[in-house]
Amino acid sequence: MEGSLFAAFPNGHGHANCTAVLDAEEKITESSTGIGIGFACGMFFSFVPQILKLSRRKSAIGISPLFSFCSTSMGIATFLGAAILQTQKFQCCTKLGHDRCGVTLVPLASLAVQLVCTSTVWLLVCTFTLRAHRLAHGINVFINPSDARIGNTDVGVNDVLPSLRVIKGLLTLWTSIIVVYLTLTLLFLYFFGANGKQYGVLGKVIASIGTVITTVQFLPQIATTFRLKDPGSFSLVTLAIQCPGSLGWASYLAFSANTNITVWLAPMATGAFQLILLIMCIVYTLRNRRLRSGPGGISSTIPTESQPLLSTQHGQ
Repeated sequence: MEGSLFAAFPNGHGHANCTAVLDAEEKITESSTGIGIGFACGMFFSFVPQILKLSRRKSAIGISPLFSFCSTSMGIATFLGAAILQTQKFQCCTKLGHDRCGVTLVPLASLAVQLVCTSTVWLLVCTFTLRAHRLAHGINVFINPSDARIGNTDVGVNDVLPSLRVIKGLLTLWTSIIVVYLTLTLLFLYFFGANGKQYGVLGKVIASIGTVITTVQFLPQIATTFRLKDPGSFSLVTLAIQCPGSLGWASYLAFSANTNITVWLAPMATGAFQLILLIMCIVYTLRNRRLRSGPGGISSTIPTESQPLLSTQHGQ
């Protein structure tokens, strides 16, 4: 046991370790730093349309809570895993200098941006879903048939909203994940130190969990969009920005020298699922627009709580 939470350099080898880090960081070029900063900025601006659409509609209908939960869980795992693996760089900051430190932590900063954005979307989804349930509480609610008729079927609130049990369960699980990750990190750091082999293994395990979630996170959203036949509050602009980025990044990794398939498989799968979802959203958007413009057309397949679309059961 190290006996100190931040005893990263036992046996007096801190200077040698930081020298090794410095030598490795000298290989970082300005172009790679620029790519990292560009990725962080692109990540932020790609989420802006989704956040604005949710805020404007005040509705999360059309967004799968499980998809949003997976996105923010992936953000937590990838950020924390990367932070654990770069703990030595944190402790070498004073020796490397703040300018050099900033350069080395650009990739971590981009993951932090991703975490903040996905968590913001997740909390908005939960907030507006809970709000919708409060509006519908105690009423045999149906969406106005003129706004929700698909063929001859009237869509009830339970058909477009996830249950309260699901939302509260995911919120509880999300909070538990954060607590468990942080507790494990502090315990491993205390008992093994930042340079301990076990601490590095923990970082790799958490990062691997993030990679697995990244690979499958879009499947619940694809299922939700297919079921509702409408993108609802899901932003096509955000998807249109992120899809080429994922496919481009995966292609870059796939054709890079000495790159293992496990490195580019997750972003390639993400890009493929994003492309499928983008095509679905475009098709359903054009279809619904055509239905609205036709004789007796509907005003929208999926309602929002920002409009007076809720009424008691049809005919009452």
